[in-house]
Order: sequence, then C-alpha cells, then structure tokens
Amino acid sequence: MTSTHEPVAVLGIGTMGHGMAIGALRAGIPTIVWNREPEATRDLAELGAEVAESAADGARRAPIVVTMVTDADAVVSIASDQGMLAALRPGAIWVQMSTIGVTGIERVAAMVDDQRPDVTLVDAPVSGSKEPAEKGQLTIFASGPDEVRSRVAPPSTRSASARSGSARSGPDQG
Repeated sequence: MTSTHEPVAVLGIGTMGHGMAIGALRAGIPTIVWNREPEATRDLAELGAEVAESAADGARRAPIVVTMVTDADAVVSIASDQGMLAALRPGAIWVQMSTIGVTGIERVAAMVDDQRPDVTLVDAPVSGSKEPAEKGQLTIFASGPDEVRSRVAPPSTRSASARSGSARSGPDQG
C-alpha cells in the first residue's frame, strides 16, 4: 500500500518523540526516526519506521522534519552542530515541537532566517505526555505561515489536537 502522506522525520525519540512517531506510524505516515541514542529507535523500526543514521540524514530524507528534544541548546546542537539545518531540502518545513520558550525559538528562528530562508519554521510546542502522544491526543500550539498548514495538518489532525496561528515568533513579528 502506498501512502498519500509526505514522509515525516522525527528527530528526538525520547518520551514525547517516541509517542509522536508511533502516532504517525499508526496514521500511515511514512516515518523516519533518529535519536542520539540509537537503541531508542529499535521498536519503531520494528513498527515500520526507517531509522536515520544522523539528524542530517533524517532531514535529507523528509520534506517535513519534527524536532522534539529536551531544550533550546539541544535543538541548536541538532540544527547546527549535527548538520540538520544545512541538510534540509529546499522548501522543507521544520516543525520545532520542543518546549524551548520565547528566547529559544527566537534563537532558532534567527538561525533559519540567516542560514536557510528557503526553509519554513513552525514553532509548535505541545501539551501532553507519552500516552496522549501515542493516542494522538496532544494539544499542539502551532505558529507559522498559513500556506504550510495543509502540508502539516494531515499528520497533526491524526496525531493531535492542533491549535494554530499565523504569527511567527520573533522580536519583529508583532
């Protein structure tokens, strides 16, 4: 059976990322996973996920990339030090779901604006925990351009309750 969904890479397979990847797989979304500790991806591979060798490898393989890690420093490390931002396809959507606060997302948005203006950043922190993530019951607070909503909505409507807006985080964004 061929999926009608664009592949999604989930980078960061901790408690929340693991649940999100399971939810995406259950929804029939081709899912690529990566984690700093590769053993965290083993059961997802058994469920049909493709395992990326690196964060950059995962970013190269999917037009939509989700990051779900511990803090802003980890997001920046994955994006910059591990090459994820540089590896994103032109026109890719980066859905940053880690809870990193206003200062953190401003830092990330500045990196994207400076290094990859061809990539769309969606700030999408969540409310919930492992079980709601696996059951598609997270609440997602997404902020990004309206024109990408249709590309990211199918996975989010199957994996969570999405609340969205069109404002982009940052000091000059209103």
